[in-house]
Amino acid sequence: MNIQQYKKNRWEAEKRELERYRVVCSNCFQPLVGCYCSVLRPFDPQIEFVILIHPIEARKRIATGRLSHLILKNSHFFRGQNFAN
Repeated sequence: MNIQQYKKNRWEAEKRELERYRVVCSNCFQPLVGCYCSVLRPFDPQIEFVILIHPIEARKRIATGRLSHLILKNSHFFRGQNFAN
């Protein structure tokens, strides 16, 4: 198993562990009582955004990259550490 596969498996295990204790929103990863998806108003900025997010940032409860992706209609979201390719 390479390091990328290990990190992916670890991320999935952490997500399952979190979901075991409380139900979370599949979009914002917040507990359902704190889900902010219903108040987000997506808009089209007339340009495309590519959002690159570090895996540590992706695990945070309020990740600004994930939040930005939820409100920007023309955005693409990628999680990783090396975006050279």
